[in-house]
Amino acid sequence: MVNMSESEMVGVAVDAAEIEVADALECLTFSIGAECFGINILKVQEIRTWEDVTRIPNAPEYVMGVFNLRGSIVPVYDLRLRLGMEFREYVRETVVIILGVEGSSGERSVGIVVDEVSNVFLIDRKDVKEAPDFGSKLNNEFIGGVTAADARMITLLQVDMLQPPEQQIKANIGSEHT
Repeated sequence: MVNMSESEMVGVAVDAAEIEVADALECLTFSIGAECFGINILKVQEIRTWEDVTRIPNAPEYVMGVFNLRGSIVPVYDLRLRLGMEFREYVRETVVIILGVEGSSGERSVGIVVDEVSNVFLIDRKDVKEAPDFGSKLNNEFIGGVTAADARMITLLQVDMLQPPEQQIKANIGSEHT
């Protein structure tokens, strides 16, 4: 038996927790309709209620516009439209998740409009499965993996891939579910 002081035991507990978290992914989950999605919480900068944005002429349909966030111009994407889903009017629960993404010009902030934020889950990386191959008709470039939590399937998104193609840096798919 090893004798340790209380402060040494706390240090051991923290070390064990760090090891456990190293094999886990902390995800913010949100819903779009009946579907549940997750993103790496380290990419989340803040969560805001929906507010009007300035429209950009000739922007893709999913680009709702831009807004000023403490001096930075942030593009806002409707995630429903970006994922090929039907548009839904914004309601009180509609939120914008501000993300830090890697693009061709370095890290920048983008906002994604989602129906509502759900939870934060700690997901064991070994429980994340590859995105199923749906054939060439369905584009799954945004999907980093699929997992289950609280009896729900969660589709994990690669947020860096949500930007327009000319602004993306091709992610190492499978190594990091962001």
